[in-house]
Order: sequence, then C-alpha cells, then structure tokens
Amino acid sequence: MSSQNTDSHWFFWNNDRFIPFAQQPTPTEAFPSPSNPFPAALLYGYSVFTTFCFCAQRPLQAHWLNEHLLRLAQNARQLDMTLPTDLETLQHDLLQGLYPTLCKPSQANASTAWRVRLTLFPQVSQWSQLIKAPSLPGSLWLLASPLAPFAKPTIHWPAHLALFTACYSKPLPTLKHGSLCEALLLERQRYQNQQKTTGLPPADTSHPGQLQQETVWLQPDGMVTETTTGNIFAYINGAWQTPLRSVSLAGVAQTAIMACGQQQLPTPIQHQAFCLQQLQQAEGVFVSNSVQLIRPVGQINHQAIPWSSIARKQTQMLAEHLWQAFYSP
Repeated sequence: MSSQNTDSHWFFWNNDRFIPFAQQPTPTEAFPSPSNPFPAALLYGYSVFTTFCFCAQRPLQAHWLNEHLLRLAQNARQLDMTLPTDLETLQHDLLQGLYPTLCKPSQANASTAWRVRLTLFPQVSQWSQLIKAPSLPGSLWLLASPLAPFAKPTIHWPAHLALFTACYSKPLPTLKHGSLCEALLLERQRYQNQQKTTGLPPADTSHPGQLQQETVWLQPDGMVTETTTGNIFAYINGAWQTPLRSVSLAGVAQTAIMACGQQQLPTPIQHQAFCLQQLQQAEGVFVSNSVQLIRPVGQINHQAIPWSSIARKQTQMLAEHLWQAFYSP
C-alpha cells in the first residue's frame, strides 16, 4: 500500500474514533507533524498490524473483523503494547463510522473494495524508551487504499502465481510484526538468485497479465513456512495441508479456510510439516490472505505444479466459501 496513491486515506485514533490525518491535533510525539509523519518507534519496526478488505455493498462480517482485532491485541501484548481503546469501541467505529466515510453508497465508486491496514506502534520517540518502559501505550493508525471493484471470486486457469524459495530463520514466527527488514532481504535474495540463474532481472510483474512472483520461505532444515504475503496450502497425498502454527503466522483467512474444509472436504485440512520437494510435487498449491483470499500457484522455482482436477475443484469451492464467510449479506 503506497502512501503515494492520492486516493488513499490516512486516519489516526483519537477520542474513541478514527480522525482523518488532516484533522489531527497539534503535533506531539504521539501525533507527528505532516513533515515528520512517523515516530521513531515505527521506523524501528516495533509495531504490529493487521490487514483486511471491505466494501460498502458487502462489508466484512463482524465475526471476522473481530478475529483481526483480537489477533492485533494479542500480538500487541506480546510486545508489551496496549491499544488506545477497547476492542468493542474500535470495532464499532470501523463498522459504523469509517465504512460510511470511505464507501458512501451515493458515490460512483461504492462498489470499490478498500484494503485497510491497522498499525499499532508505541507513542515514544527514543530507542531507550522502547527498551526501558515496562508498558508501551500504543498509537493506532489506519491506511485505506482502493482496490478493484468488488466481485465474487473466480479462480482462473492456468494459475498465474509463481513462487521462488529463500531460506531463513524467522525470529518471531507467529507475530504479524511490522518490521519488514527480513522480508526485504529475502526478496533481494530471490531477485539476485534469479539474475544469477537467467542472467536477466526478473520480469516486471506490475502489469496485468504478467506472471506474479513471490517468495516462499523455508526454514534452515528445508521445511516450508509461508510466503511473503500469506499462508500456503498444498494438496499432498489426497488431502490439503498447511505448515505448522509454530513456524508460520496464524492467518485469519487460513483459519476460515480450515473451518470450511472441516465441513466441506472429505478429509479436513491439517497442520503438517512438509519440505520443498513435497510442495513441488503437490497436486495443487495456493496462497491465502484476507485481501486476495485465495491465489493458486502455477510454478515453484520454474517447476510447474501438476494441478489435479479435484484440487482445482476444491480450490474453487474453498474460495467461494471463504468469500461467503467474509462478506455474505
């Protein structure tokens, strides 16, 4: 989500509601100035966040919004941060205040979906405060960026997502933390490896129709964890599997997919450790997150995924059920 997008909107939490950035009070350490919009804590990457999607015509169901907020609060506690309000008040303003502000039914873009990122970081400006303070009061910021018009998902074939591997040792495997240094290093590693392999830089993936590229992260022992943007699922030996919770983020979309699989699939989806070779030989692979829902993977390290007809059918079914669970009227 680029802050360069003129259609994007910044908000911050003040007096039990989200306030547009232009209406902020006198700049302080907690409320920075437009010329210096972020405190040092955010620059250090000491933050937690959650990302979801909503549209005025089909707002995100309250249950799943609450799941995002609960995870945000749980992650914050593990970093000794506190939310500036209770979850009930926060959820109420998102549903009753912010949604109408961004998605007015009278506007021509009422069908536009918005990617919403909530970020919580300490209201401090010095490194020493981050170290010494026993509890860190949090400042809550929100960035809303427009997406394409909202529509029921259809899985298109052939799959247009390509994954490439990078090995890492993730220090905070279960937190959706705001430090992107490790992710950037892995993306740089992928980019450099592709240049060495082909002698050319990877193709520009910013244009529609181009093959999308993303990194799938491996542990030092070769076990698969997740991708840069979401959880990964593989159809192995006639059943869907997703990596262990101990090595990957507990995704909200992942939780919903597993709940759907429990009811709709012949074999429930299991948390299971699997290696790169097993992933490449799987009869189906997809990546999930709360914004793009489900994206089927076409290749990994240039090796095509041998999608079976049953894996394709079940992927489409899971995508439809996930959309209904998140956005049913």
